[in-house]
Amino acid sequence: MSDETAAAEEAEAEAVAEEAAVDLRYGVAVSESHGDVVLHATVETYLDVCSEAHADGFDQLIDLTAVDYLTYAGERTLPGGLTPERFEVVTSLINHV
Repeated sequence: MSDETAAAEEAEAEAVAEEAAVDLRYGVAVSESHGDVVLHATVETYLDVCSEAHADGFDQLIDLTAVDYLTYAGERTLPGGLTPERFEVVTSLINHV
């Protein structure tokens, strides 16, 4: 086995391990950004995540917007191997408890 092959296999193993170690909340990947918890729901899981968050006391929608990443030049890193989409819905919920 060449050094290049070994290095490539090691990098792939690290990527798989990192993906497996993704934190989940309400069944979707979760991360943190600027002190806020970010849930990365897909189109298929969005309504279920909102329902579960509401059941947990997040009973007020304080912001709902969309983002178009068409001309975004920065690198977007998402947890769990999620694929960046051109459009994303951003929902901000608050729990007063």
